[in-house]
Formats: sequence, structure tokens, C-alpha cells
Amino acid sequence: NYSKRPYGVGLLVAGCDEKGPHLFETCPSGNYFEYYAMAIGGRSTSAKTYLEKNFESFASADCDSLVQHALEALNKTTASDQTLTTKNTSVCVISVNNKYRDIPGDELQKFIDKLEKKDPEDAPMDDAPAAAAAAP
Repeated sequence: NYSKRPYGVGLLVAGCDEKGPHLFETCPSGNYFEYYAMAIGGRSTSAKTYLEKNFESFASADCDSLVQHALEALNKTTASDQTLTTKNTSVCVISVNNKYRDIPGDELQKFIDKLEKKDPEDAPMDDAPAAAAAAP
């Protein structure tokens, strides 16, 4: 039935229009919200905290800085014995000028190499990974 919605599905949807980039979260309740930056899923609290502390710089940040912020937020959600790699991480960039672009593995590795090293005491305790995104 077309009036039914999937149970328990949340999404981060990013796009651009003539006004610039937009980031929306859709909730299982059917509501949607627009954000400058957002993380959803298990362990997303750590990523949200990171994004909240840094979001004021997003409007003036260049693309590379935004990618680094997104990866830092995502890195906050992984267990202390896990690290982000080009095998378990992918990043795409959308913008008004450049449209959609996947960041290739060798370029992504340069961002991953710059990630802040994790302190085992600060690691989150939940089990599931999260998704994070930032928009200026």
C-alpha cells in the first residue's frame, strides 16, 4: 500500500539547489528536519557532539576541511580498537559548482591519515556504527 511507510528507517539526505547545499534527516515517524550537520544511528551521540562544537566554522570552510570534519565525526563513533580505512569508509561530495563526486581511495587515505588518534578511555560503548555529514 502506497500510504505505508517503512518502519524504523532514518536517512540523511544531502542535496544542492540555487540557494546552496542542504542536509535533511528523515525520521521513522515520517518527520524531516534540515540541519547544518547531523549524525544518525548507533553511537551517533559522539559524532553529534563533535559536529556541534565545530559547526560554526562550516560556513566558511573549504571542501577539504568539511570532509575532514565529517571523517573526524565519524571516527568518534567507532570502537577504540577500530579505525577508519579506505575499505570501510567512503565519502562523496556534492556542491552547486561541482555536482556529485566520489573521493577516490588514495585521496581519502590522505584525510584518514590526518584523523585525531583515539584515546581508549573516550571510546563510545554502543555497538552500531553511525553516519555523519556536514553542509556549509
